Amino acid sequence: MVNPLLSSSFIVLFVFAGIIIVITTLKPMIGESQSILQLTESEQKIKTIENYIEEIRTEPIGAKRRIEFENIMPKIFIDSKADEIYTEHRIKGESIAYGSRKEEGNFIRIGGNDVSCSDVGSYFKMENSHIRVYIQDVNCSTAGCLDTSLNIKNITQKDKDVTISFVNSSVVLNNDYSTATGTGYSQLLRAGTDLPLCTVHFSVNSTKDYDIFYTLYAGADFLDIRIENIR
Repeated sequence: MVNPLLSSSFIVLFVFAGIIIVITTLKPMIGESQSILQLTESEQKIKTIENYIEEIRTEPIGAKRRIEFENIMPKIFIDSKADEIYTEHRIKGESIAYGSRKEEGNFIRIGGNDVSCSDVGSYFKMENSHIRVYIQDVNCSTAGCLDTSLNIKNITQKDKDVTISFVNSSVVLNNDYSTATGTGYSQLLRAGTDLPLCTVHFSVNSTKDYDIFYTLYAGADFLDIRIENIR
């Protein structure tokens, strides 16, 4: 069982700019007050980065900003796969409730780290303390080969050991059923254990192109589904 006093706090900034910055604490767990201070400082650093990104988006190609990261703790990492900036802290105490999630604009603060994500062959497995989800792993270029009705294989409610199998999990845009199939791929954005969240991304090319994001958060008993970048 996960100790709720060893809560992992995780902040995500969706920048939609092909950039991921990961800030994580590598030191041993420190006192609650000092850790909360570091968490607040990390939020401010990420907001500075966000402001620079917003400024550059309105400027000519090649515009730059310089940010000094030397001697910054916790460290900052960049990963262009998930389009996120995040920082992770180990906090001893109850100042951030385990299993909580708070969204403010582009920021999500998550308390918890009971999520695991893995590739199990033709499916991606997403699991936390409450539910287990299997999402299809697909990569194809033949017309209609990506069928969103097959995206979710099943969801298991672990507390009661009940599994719901999906006959149809189609994504349909504006009642246009042709958008439920197409070509494209799915990918697991983050693999591992003791994570604050797990996301599977689908890039769908159909009569309309769009992205689907299936996300399981720490402590959640539901699967978050978002449709973005419709074009």
